[in-house]
Amino acid sequence: MKSNENMSKAFIDTDVILDFMIAGESFVMDAARIFTLSEKKQISICTTGLVFSNAYYIDALQHYAALSENVKMIITRNTKDYKNSELAVLTPDQFLKGRN
Repeated sequence: MKSNENMSKAFIDTDVILDFMIAGESFVMDAARIFTLSEKKQISICTTGLVFSNAYYIDALQHYAALSENVKMIITRNTKDYKNSELAVLTPDQFLKGRN
């Protein structure tokens, strides 16, 4: 995926994608807003094909996938899972509030 240098680039965690797809949680609106920002080319997002895997080390795999994409942040609901991350780790709400 090519990115615009003026655009934020973020790795989207499995939880955020599932929030958007399942739409059963109160988090769906934040997830939808993030995907809309991407669709409008206001942010650049990426993820990994492991999104729907039940791998035991999914967060670690996602972290290293995010690092390989040279992103600046990970957007997730489970920030505690990334407490040792080298990247900024934000909830969808934190990310969206920071854009205002």
